[in-house]
Amino acid sequence: MAAEKFPIEAGHIMMFARSIGDANKIYYDEDYAETTEPGGTVAPPTFVQASAQFDPNYFLRPKIGEEWFGSASGPTGITKREGGGGGRRRRWSPR
Repeated sequence: MAAEKFPIEAGHIMMFARSIGDANKIYYDEDYAETTEPGGTVAPPTFVQASAQFDPNYFLRPKIGEEWFGSASGPTGITKREGGGGGRRRRWSPR
């Protein structure tokens, strides 16, 4: 679950919207946003999910000293253990 409350400024919402390539003025133009149904600036829907990084117990957040799927030199960072499942690996070749 994402953090219930965390501090933000209007500039945070604007920078986030720009970073995801969403140029909708409702995210940064107060005058325009007042003319819309919400009646004020709002955050992009994905902004809420990004708030999960404020939750220290969020399962996708890296934790010091623990393996994490995004660390190490391999694509997952999880240590491979012997005896794992899975099927036969085939090499792809065009026919």
